[in-house]
Amino acid sequence: MKYLILILSIALTALSSCSKDSELERTTNPIVGDWNYDAIEYDITVNEQDLYKYLDSLNISPENIVLFSLLIESEVKSELEGFSIQFQVDNSYELLKDAELESSGTYDLNIEEDSLILLDSNLDSIPLQILTLNETSLTLAGTENLETPDEIDLFDADLNITFTVYLIK
Repeated sequence: MKYLILILSIALTALSSCSKDSELERTTNPIVGDWNYDAIEYDITVNEQDLYKYLDSLNISPENIVLFSLLIESEVKSELEGFSIQFQVDNSYELLKDAELESSGTYDLNIEEDSLILLDSNLDSIPLQILTLNETSLTLAGTENLETPDEIDLFDADLNITFTVYLIK
């Protein structure tokens, strides 16, 4: 009987310490939780040149440049509306769009270097810079190579977006 009580005591102590460790990790890792899209700022370059200067160099009319910029803005906003990301204590994450799973993977957070690297299930690495991280807001910056929308032919141009995305809990 003494051994049974001793075993139960050890088991309960181990279980309660695991719970405390998990709570401690959750409070010491400020990125853990559900983050929702709030806003975005971005710049687009084509062949390392400002998008609008590039389009102007192709003798595209100002009206069509405005239409193209509206198309890009609409595309970016539609991609991010309803977007959220859930960071877990075990360094996994899920990207959701309108509460539907879009992708998942693992993350590497380096607070000293203000960096966050997402590694998705396809083993694609997405490096991001952390501009702000506190209890209620997360601001990330990065650069991504984009495919040209089918509606616009940019003559096989190298299209990049540099962005800052604002997330809130």
